[in-house]
Amino acid sequence: MIADRRDDDRWQQRLRQAQAWSVARGGAIPKARDVSDDGVRIGVWVRNQRSAAADGRLTADRKMAFTSVFPHVLRRDQQRRERMSHPARVVSSSLASRGGVSVPRDDTLMKD
Repeated sequence: MIADRRDDDRWQQRLRQAQAWSVARGGAIPKARDVSDDGVRIGVWVRNQRSAAADGRLTADRKMAFTSVFPHVLRRDQQRRERMSHPARVVSSSLASRGGVSVPRDDTLMKD
């Protein structure tokens, strides 16, 4: 029980550090290389929280707290996963974004 409390306190401290870092930079989301003023690799911590949320390893309380600081991060990750879940959509959106040829948005690409 004491270890769980220490872990929670440490997690809350990292969240506060990430929030302070973000506020000081106009709401930016830390990249993996970013370090807080006191030397914490805050970008790696944020990346790990995003990964934990995607894998279902982040508790509901922590997910809510993280989302309150970075409201668009998890939503953007979910949208990206949905967009990338269909191979024809990936090819079509990639080509369209580069001004390439139009590709049908159905499964006819895979038919012989």
